[in-house]
Parts: sequence; C-alpha cells; structure tokens
Amino acid sequence: MINMTKKINQLGFFPPESQSFRKAKEEFDSLISHKQLKIAVRLSFILPILSFLILAFFWKKLPPKVPLFYTKPWGEEQLAKDFFLWLLPGLSLLLTLVNLRIASLFYKKQPFLTQLIVWCNVVVCLLTTVTLIRILLIII
Repeated sequence: MINMTKKINQLGFFPPESQSFRKAKEEFDSLISHKQLKIAVRLSFILPILSFLILAFFWKKLPPKVPLFYTKPWGEEQLAKDFFLWLLPGLSLLLTLVNLRIASLFYKKQPFLTQLIVWCNVVVCLLTTVTLIRILLIII
C-alpha cells in the first residue's frame, strides 16, 4: 500500500501539502491565460450557476415528484422527488472542478488533451443545463 502511494506521488498528482494549493493555483492561472480556454472555463462555471438559478426560480412551482429517470420504464418508476433535480447542477459543478484540476495538471505537457478535457466539460455542462430546462418545461 505504501509503495503504491509513493508511485502515485511520483506521478505528480499530489504534491507535498505545503505547496499543493500554491502549485494548483499557478497551474490554474496558466490554464486560464490561454484565450480560448479562458472562455471555456467561464462557460464551465456559468452554465451550472445558470442551472442553479433557473431551478431556484421555478422551485415553488414544482410538484413533489418530477420525471428524472428516463432510462427506466414509463410511469411511476421515472419519477423522483423534486429535490433530486439539484443533482444536475451540483454534479455539473463538481465535475467542472475535477476536470479543470486535471486539465491544469496536463496543460504544459499535453495542450491538446487539456483543450479536449475543458471543452468536453463545457459540452457536459451544457447538456445538463438543457436537460434541466427540458424537465422543467415538461412540468410547468
């Protein structure tokens, strides 16, 4: 177990604790210094925040159960309690934070991979926002 931890630390994913925040901030700053990535990073944060605001605006109009699980058979099995809708923007924001950290780690070594990660994250955030809006349009 200790050998595996040492190997992971040698890869550079987890720098020493005293420098980890400073290094992460420097890596993220270098990531947003790129013009196109700066736009993508902004979109990655704007879309989940927009989802939170839309959901908060329509919260009072929601019924106790909403259609969320579309992969399940039609009917009662597709319904979930209304507070489960908060998972869409919440997971989108969490995924954004994780993906941006991973992208900032690879920015100098693999710029194409970084752009791919960031722009795919924008697509996922856009899809979760559209999904939330479509669910709300069905209900309201």
